[in-house]
Amino acid sequence: MERAVEARKAFQKQHPPASPKQVSAPPPPSGLTLEKAIQNYAEVEAPGLKGDTWDGRQRALKTFVGKLGAQTPVASIINFAQMKLRLFSARIVRLPCCERFYQRVLWGNGEQTRTMAKLSLALRAFRQSIAHWGVVEYALLLLLWGGVSAPFYSWGWGAFSVLSLPLILAMGMIVLYFAERIFRRHLNPAQERRMPPLNGRFHAATSLEAESYFKEVSTGAYSEMFEIEVNLLKREDAEAFTDQIFDHPLIQFFNGLVLDDPNTSDHHILLRWHPFEGCVLFLPHDDDSRVVFRSLGDFLDGVRRCKESGQPLREMHPELSPVPSDQVALSRVIRDLIEGADDDISIALALIPSMDLSDVTLLERMAVDQNFYLGEAVANEIAKRPSVDLKPIALLCSKHSHIQVANAGAEALNAF
Repeated sequence: MERAVEARKAFQKQHPPASPKQVSAPPPPSGLTLEKAIQNYAEVEAPGLKGDTWDGRQRALKTFVGKLGAQTPVASIINFAQMKLRLFSARIVRLPCCERFYQRVLWGNGEQTRTMAKLSLALRAFRQSIAHWGVVEYALLLLLWGGVSAPFYSWGWGAFSVLSLPLILAMGMIVLYFAERIFRRHLNPAQERRMPPLNGRFHAATSLEAESYFKEVSTGAYSEMFEIEVNLLKREDAEAFTDQIFDHPLIQFFNGLVLDDPNTSDHHILLRWHPFEGCVLFLPHDDDSRVVFRSLGDFLDGVRRCKESGQPLREMHPELSPVPSDQVALSRVIRDLIEGADDDISIALALIPSMDLSDVTLLERMAVDQNFYLGEAVANEIAKRPSVDLKPIALLCSKHSHIQVANAGAEALNAF
């Protein structure tokens, strides 16, 4: 103790505390502040936006300023964001969910890479299926365990033979982990995001429609009409723009193709996977995503009406989303998504408006889900399409513990 006291005194002599005169106030923030940057943004962006869109952005910006402070220099925010990006690129900062990596790897070249990605996705599917196991499944697991342990017991392992199956599974996971790390080193970043050809996932009729669509768009008749939110992209531009934002969950999941860039951060996406092959989805910046056109032909008809009327393109969207014919496949996709990660649920929310609301079991499951966005989306669709069979589900929504679902459920009940 005495040595510690003496050491502290010696340190204080060598490093005396600064006098009050030496302490200076922190320098005022230099450069463009966050408050001024938002003012500049409002002067440029607000006049071209709808009232509700701008209100949503104002709320988001208010929260942003509340977290960082109005006088925070913009340069420091940008530097911090760049630092986080560098750390993530160096694998120092990692996201908790690996599904996006697997989805990207599926488009990489090399049979080994695709095989490892498929194995990883199979493990994820197996993990989700365990949640639905019953007596039969666990009985089969015990039989498998006993069958694997018997040889080790005969070889003299004794009681330790029960560890054989867990050890084999653990070794398999370790091998898979290191194999993924090794194979990823050989991936070119451009190859990670490479998509199949435009017509690779289409039926023949839809492929012909896509060719006809891009032939008409290439004339430039639907370009740079920003006042009505119309700026359709030519085929090569659409593929290049899609590659830039291919990280978006909806675009990845349905192998989407961005069709336009009206300079509003809102886009129309051509979907290329079942059950939405050839449909067009609206991907807004500040609103809910949903399928709005059944085909490229319908989308182009909407653009033509937009030109004739002078109204924005979003005003041509139908009130109700198109309903695909394969509702069984749609229900299966939504059911798998709501059991996945948060990004998966965001995809499911965009698909709920396309349900014909006949799968009552699935609707009940979403109405009581702990993720209140699902219940709210179900209630909103019932309010648009009320029927006697759906009244019990609307009642479930109205009794939800979250106020947003309860309010949406009450509105659904009023629609009856």
